Amino acid sequence: MAILDFSGEPRERDAPPTLETCLEPFLTDLGHLERLRPHTLRAYRYELVAAAADPRFQRPLTELDEVDLEAWLVRGKAATSTVGRRIATFRHLFAWAIRRGLCMQSPLAELAPLRGRRTLPRPIREQREQHALDVAIASAPPTLPADLHPPARDRHACR
Repeated sequence: MAILDFSGEPRERDAPPTLETCLEPFLTDLGHLERLRPHTLRAYRYELVAAAADPRFQRPLTELDEVDLEAWLVRGKAATSTVGRRIATFRHLFAWAIRRGLCMQSPLAELAPLRGRRTLPRPIREQREQHALDVAIASAPPTLPADLHPPARDRHACR
């Protein structure tokens, strides 16, 4: 298929964009348009270069799927903040690619927002834990008796 460029001359269609071919233009645009900090751009570059080397990502952006991306995002033992940065990297990439017309939608569009792991306190179940708590309470400084607290201000005293 031939398409016309701005000169009006026909040319052959370019190869479909891949992660590798989009990497530098994306990071350049991101640095100028989003004004991200250099450390953030460096982290994005590291993540994208590593992904571009993976065989799952050596195909056109339009062919990347949610399964491969999710497997990449949660690979290895990583902190919640690391996984969050990985997700942000690919969300930024696909938003940029959509604005540029390189793909129509993001495979991450249906991905639920990342939530940090929140746990409730554990109940005291062992005698040694109870003993440690009792010792801590016994060694804590005493509270002040009621007559040693500073007096409360009287709202009517200034009238």
